[in-house]
Amino acid sequence: MKIKQIAFSFLVMFRLGFSLDYTYILCEGNFSSTNASLWQLAGTDQLTGPIHWNFPDNPLGDVGQNLRVYQDKLYIVMNNSNSLEVMDLADGVAYKRTVKLLHAGPRDIAFIDNHAYITCWYIKGILALNLDTYEIDDTVAINGLPENILANHGKLYVSIAMNSDWSSSDKVIILDSTAAKYQPVDTFTVIPGPNQLLLNDNKLYVLSTYYDTSWNSYTGTSRIDLQTGQVLTKVHGGATNFCEDIALINNKVYRTYNGGVAPLTDTLGIDSAKSIGNYSGIYSMAFNGTYLFLGLSDYTAPDQVVILDTLGNLINTLTVGVCPGSFAFYSSTNAIENELTNANQPGEFRLLPNYPNPFNNRTILTFYLKNENTVQLSIYNLTGELVAELGGERFTSGYHSIGWDGRDMNGLIVPTGMYLTQMKVQDTAQIRKMMFMK
Repeated sequence: MKIKQIAFSFLVMFRLGFSLDYTYILCEGNFSSTNASLWQLAGTDQLTGPIHWNFPDNPLGDVGQNLRVYQDKLYIVMNNSNSLEVMDLADGVAYKRTVKLLHAGPRDIAFIDNHAYITCWYIKGILALNLDTYEIDDTVAINGLPENILANHGKLYVSIAMNSDWSSSDKVIILDSTAAKYQPVDTFTVIPGPNQLLLNDNKLYVLSTYYDTSWNSYTGTSRIDLQTGQVLTKVHGGATNFCEDIALINNKVYRTYNGGVAPLTDTLGIDSAKSIGNYSGIYSMAFNGTYLFLGLSDYTAPDQVVILDTLGNLINTLTVGVCPGSFAFYSSTNAIENELTNANQPGEFRLLPNYPNPFNNRTILTFYLKNENTVQLSIYNLTGELVAELGGERFTSGYHSIGWDGRDMNGLIVPTGMYLTQMKVQDTAQIRKMMFMK
């Protein structure tokens, strides 16, 4: 191995050691308003937001329904605005595009290869969005209103919240592809009102909420054994102590219960003695593999998100927008791995993403030169003003790193915000975005 390749390997390990985990929080907003909002959390204490969209000048839209991360991009399903918003995460977080889904009523999204599959109430079907062209390739008709969707090993698992006449449904379907077109291949009967899905150990868990003739609400859990086809159901009773979120925590299936989360027993009962958390107004829940996130809401901004460890210890409390309903998780390690894949033939020169990003103390700027050359490395703010000069000297071929501590040319700490790193070699330049937070 060449010396510069060895040096780059050490650099990669260093950067991996300082990579950050990000949590994206989608606040649903109030129905028929446009006050949905997106927030970014770096680690457990560096909260930024709202991201890109700002109510009321530049609103995200009406009813932020769901969000998912796929291949270094964040996809935001906007239900009442009938759109899909796309953010690029590979170089900080930046708006990429809006995909209009007119009169579709989108609910949830899942991914297989280069396609996104979006459940939609108003068209009673699933849209297949080509992620290369951002065009709709296909519409899969569904006999009902599809709600939650999961993708696993080339199959799609979909809960049907209501029938086509808007009466309560009790069906979960599985779709498989034939000649590159997805079609329903199996149907299971579960507790009415199926919503959230979790697949674990070849078993599909389904959370349900349904109503009696007096509109009293009830909740239940179903489990479909995908090997035998058997369905186990458990009605929990009144829905006062429940909301519809489920997660795998330390290899046990937990669901929201009584202001926290509790594991399910083998017969789908609630093991309340092992419950985590005790909060009023629980609206949502997610688990990132280390920490539990609970969205709390009284339907009026601002609302809160609490972060707990698996023993129930409070890690942090965050103030966000109204109705924090969805969470998505992303590691900057993903971006590094993508850069490594692309670095085999990096061209004449290449400016890699800085890490950590966002940062509040020091960040590392890394670049590659195929041949020895003079490099001008400059930092600009979003108004185009020069903030700092870091390069301007001659570098040998290979990989190089320069640190920046967030200070301008006068030695003063710059304001919190987005900045641009420009690498210029002769008459050619590359630019990367980065976020500084005090």
